[in-house]
Amino acid sequence: MNQVQRRSSKGSDARTRGKLIEATQQLLATGGAHTLTARAIASAADANLASITYYFGSKEQLVTASMIATARNLLAPVVTTLRSDGEPIAKMLETVVLLNRILDEHRDDLAAYLHALAASPTNPSIAAAVQALHRDMTQLLAEQIDVQRAAGQLPSWVSPTAMAQLIVAVVHGTLVASVVDPGHTDEAAIGAQFAQLLLGARTTPR
Repeated sequence: MNQVQRRSSKGSDARTRGKLIEATQQLLATGGAHTLTARAIASAADANLASITYYFGSKEQLVTASMIATARNLLAPVVTTLRSDGEPIAKMLETVVLLNRILDEHRDDLAAYLHALAASPTNPSIAAAVQALHRDMTQLLAEQIDVQRAAGQLPSWVSPTAMAQLIVAVVHGTLVASVVDPGHTDEAAIGAQFAQLLLGARTTPR
């Protein structure tokens, strides 16, 4: 096989893997775990049944890969934003805006993400990926909060780690509410209110 053929083969493999992961995510989001038969996944991905074993080893490993991909799609952009250069409070406010956009643009992935969270206690691979994202996000938030507190922009009673964990908890609460009661959950209003709380805390005397 020449170099052009190898590149073409790799591209085809990547497309097939991507289609299988996307199909699994869609089935998780729309029908839940009980819809995840190998045949249903292959059909939704327009792929051969044997491709699941060929690319992932088993249906269970494909489901794991899909849940990990969903978690990264939702949270990795937030971690990237927090790692970027800029004034801490501005980055935190930007994070609120970004989370609202993620909720809007990736609404179909929210249920699949909750499945990933639910599977974490019994699936070490999913747990490791989700925990890494959460810990990165919490640590980066805590660092921003610590800088603001040291500069007098936040009151001294604010605990960077606890406040960061609270922010992450608010994010997850909003995700759950968006899935459980989408018609009565206004993510934009929650985000705006949270931004106001951040600004209010910033101006509170120490």
